[in-house]
Amino acid sequence: MTHNPEHISPVRYMSQIFSDIFSPLTMPIYMTCVGLWCTPLMNVAEETKIVCLAFVLAVGCLLPLLCIRIKIRRGKIRTMAILNRKERNSVYFFGCVCYFAIAFWFRSLNAPFWLGGSYVAAAIASVFAMGINLRWRISAHAISAGGFFGFCAWLGANGLLSVMPMVLVSISIIFLGLICSSRLVLGRHDIWQLISGAALGCAIETGILCIIPQITPVII
Repeated sequence: MTHNPEHISPVRYMSQIFSDIFSPLTMPIYMTCVGLWCTPLMNVAEETKIVCLAFVLAVGCLLPLLCIRIKIRRGKIRTMAILNRKERNSVYFFGCVCYFAIAFWFRSLNAPFWLGGSYVAAAIASVFAMGINLRWRISAHAISAGGFFGFCAWLGANGLLSVMPMVLVSISIIFLGLICSSRLVLGRHDIWQLISGAALGCAIETGILCIIPQITPVII
């Protein structure tokens, strides 16, 4: 949640806004936009792409947000930031279920394997985050930003970015740096929690997209 700019420095205020705009709840929207409008899928009917984006918005963003709000109302979570490590795993689990639902949705539409596969990777990253979170508070923001970079980098490396590939990959790197920097400025994580989160998100995203074609029939 953002705060009154009169009570905090401009840098912290902008860091909070950036963290809110590029949070784990909103990253699926940006990833889907890249997948639908910056790859060969740009030739798919606009109505179909808008329906897909609306589904991702509802399941990948609004449902987890509703889950968090309900838990706050019931006293299970104290704040939207979920600063307490012990409060995070139920949200990670719900996010995992939502990501798998999105993956199956895209699979049912015969979408390219990498579109649904990116959400399989997000779900697996959530499982890893749950395990790590039992002992240590890894950064969910860094995981999602690292995953977004990994997704863009994998698309670019495989010639699937149809719109300014180098620019898009560069932007994803800049976003990763800015997101991690904003979390440092806000004091939400230390450098190692951010580095490990970014590495985990990137490694799982690219790893899963490389593995899927080897272990299952796909439609490209």
